[in-house]
Amino acid sequence: MPVFSSGPENFVEHRSFPRMGPGPFAGGSPAFAGAIVNIYRQTVTSIFFALCVVTGVQANGAIYDNPHRVSGNLLIVSKRFSLEREQLDLRLNAIDYEARVSYSLRETAGGKRRPAASLYFPVVCGTVDEVAALEANSRLCLEAFEARIDGRPVPSHAISAAAVDGNKTLRALADTINRRARKNYQEVLPEIPSSYAFFRIDLPADRGVKTVAVRYKAGYAQVKSESSESSHRRFENARLIYDFFPAAAWMGAGDKELVIKLDTRNMRSALSYDRRQWPFVGSGNEAVLVLRNPDFAALPPLTLSTDNAGYQTFVADMRRLEDSASRYRVRVVDAAASATGHDDVGALFDRNPETFWCWQGKSALLEMELDPLVINSTDHPVDKVRHFFSAPLESFVILNGAVASKPAFDKYGQVRRIAIADDGADKLPGAELPMSIMASDKDRFRPLIRLADEAWGRNRPLFDALPQFSGPVTVADRARIAKQKLLFRITDVYKKPGTEESCISEIYPLYRDG
Repeated sequence: MPVFSSGPENFVEHRSFPRMGPGPFAGGSPAFAGAIVNIYRQTVTSIFFALCVVTGVQANGAIYDNPHRVSGNLLIVSKRFSLEREQLDLRLNAIDYEARVSYSLRETAGGKRRPAASLYFPVVCGTVDEVAALEANSRLCLEAFEARIDGRPVPSHAISAAAVDGNKTLRALADTINRRARKNYQEVLPEIPSSYAFFRIDLPADRGVKTVAVRYKAGYAQVKSESSESSHRRFENARLIYDFFPAAAWMGAGDKELVIKLDTRNMRSALSYDRRQWPFVGSGNEAVLVLRNPDFAALPPLTLSTDNAGYQTFVADMRRLEDSASRYRVRVVDAAASATGHDDVGALFDRNPETFWCWQGKSALLEMELDPLVINSTDHPVDKVRHFFSAPLESFVILNGAVASKPAFDKYGQVRRIAIADDGADKLPGAELPMSIMASDKDRFRPLIRLADEAWGRNRPLFDALPQFSGPVTVADRARIAKQKLLFRITDVYKKPGTEESCISEIYPLYRDG
């Protein structure tokens, strides 16, 4: 999805970066000092547009985050090298990112003997089981980590926080990175401990080294929460934080260049960052910033943010439906067929946001056949026996519009008013519900309103009496769960200029946890 405004064909911008004074992102003194301060969290908001069954509003449940929080430049504990050029390539995906950092080095020893040197790549994580992670060689909170010297892969060694504590230089650097990253979090909740680690890369003695490259993959730093108000998990903005500060200790004298490239083609939501501090130039899905002779001690951490809550919720919902073996289908009862080829109603229940179903005009009538409750499973922590519990229907989710791409989303209309009713002649439709339109330059998966029991009328249940299970569900019990049918009556749409068609990407049920 394009997230950058149009720019010149050659979108590399050359500029000198002035020394920055203290500010909200400056991070204070460039010295390796500072106390450990944990990264704070933010409150979260509800995130998916659901037509919901009656539930009582209760307090939020557990709050936690992705393990990865911050990465940064290499620290070289040696005067053997100075920096000529650094390039940071970031490929931003919907729920994680891939980074490649390459350094062009200058040997400062000239023709003298070159001593061995160690490079340290810093990582700040949320609370993790470091011992288990190290024993499993799982790279702590990174999904992948690779180092190369002059293009050849070289081994790296994970160093845990306990080992870092015994090294004054590494401990001070970890403290500083953690403190600087904390400045990117506002509206704090009580702090939750963070841990830190380094990956050590050893450079050989008496061998010239021209380039060092590091590549890794990680999830965004993102606060999540469980809520007893809804089965939907809640997601705060996703952040990528990268700190250039460690290079200040070894960058040396002479001209330098810092190049940062962003690739957003795999993102599902718009990218946000401070455009005054980071004046990227680009068009479409790519952008570049080139800084001449940057002051690494003064540069604030690069912080990129995206509100991907809707997409995260959709992915989580699809996993839950798969885990519960939920089965449902939709058929068209009455609708004017699409004239653009998007008339396969299977797109509404294929769990694939790349497909969508469209119709012409304002109205349409759909029928869904579904399980009124599903069977979730849990493993008993002691005997490891799997038990099955019933999970009743909580809500319906409508992924409104053609969310597959920004052009498709902007081209076709969306549902404006909808009613839900039992599929029976003696049942009247529920209240017609307004649905707000979503903007394509935001998270197209994120609905704007949440609707409650008025979807089918306050004074009557959505379904007739359902089977009740007092304990674990048996195989025989499953036979008592008969499929039910519901009608979705669309009565109005948000039309788009130049087309008579409106679209929906998915309709699916959401069940409570068992």
